[in-house]
Parts: sequence; structure tokens; C-alpha cells
Amino acid sequence: MKQMSLFTLLLSVFLLSCTSTKKENAETPMQFSEKIVNAEIQLSEPLAKAEQNIRAQADSANYEDMGKTAAEAEKLVQEKIDEIEKLSVSDFKGGEDFQKSAINYFEYVKSIYTTYKNIGEAENEGVRLAQTRQMDTILATQKNVITMMQAAQDKFAIENGFQVEK
Repeated sequence: MKQMSLFTLLLSVFLLSCTSTKKENAETPMQFSEKIVNAEIQLSEPLAKAEQNIRAQADSANYEDMGKTAAEAEKLVQEKIDEIEKLSVSDFKGGEDFQKSAINYFEYVKSIYTTYKNIGEAENEGVRLAQTRQMDTILATQKNVITMMQAAQDKFAIENGFQVEK
């Protein structure tokens, strides 16, 4: 499988240091942005470990464990999506658009683990190969997903009068 390290993906997207907020009343747009960044940072280490395990499991054809590891990672990402969806953004200019972009980004990350899970749970090699091709398709959109997320974050910062540190 052709793939970039998910850890590298995650770090490259959010080496931008901003702030974000939760539905428990985000005080500032910057805090809202930071919450998005912090969600990604909190996933970095567990997803890097999951990816390492998934690769080892795939290399040894231990597909059952690969599916389980991927399902656990998928669940972690979904928890962050759920947190982001609960954030109150209506008071911030462009908040809903930035929130949607963040959710799209995390959905993209989740799709990687869903596909890993599907590879692990595949009933036969034909299905496994089809899922591997699906992974190639997902990874081909990686740069675009990252670019769109960064652009949304930059736009949100500009609209709300703060800068994203790069």
C-alpha cells in the first residue's frame, strides 16, 4: 500500500498554532481554533502507534488484529469529530465554515482507519485488494484535504482578527 505516514499528515496539518472553543461557550475565536488544533494533537500519538501496529499486522498478514487496531483508531477519531460537532461557533464570523472544514478533515482521517479496518475484516483477497485500492484513492486526496483545512483555518483567523502561527 502506498501511503504517507499518518503521523506526518497530522503534524503537517496542524503545525499551525491557533485556538478553538466548545459549546460550553467559546470565549474567543482563537480559543475555538485552538480546540480544533488540540483535538488533532491529542490524536497524533495514539494514531501514530496505531499506524505502526497496523503496518506490522499487515506485513505479517495478521488481518484480524489489523481490523481491531483500526477500529480502535477509528473510534478515537470519531470521538474528536463528536467533540467538534458539539462546539458552539455561531458567535464567530466564519465559525460554521471552519467547523465544517475541521469535521471534513477529521472525517478524512477517520476514512483511512475505516479502510484499514475493512482491509483487516475482508472476507477474501479480492475484497482486500479492492479496499487497498480504496486506500490509494483516499491517500491521493491527502494534499487537497490538508490544503483546504489550512485555508479554512487561515480564513477564520483573518475574519476574526488573529494570526495563525506557522
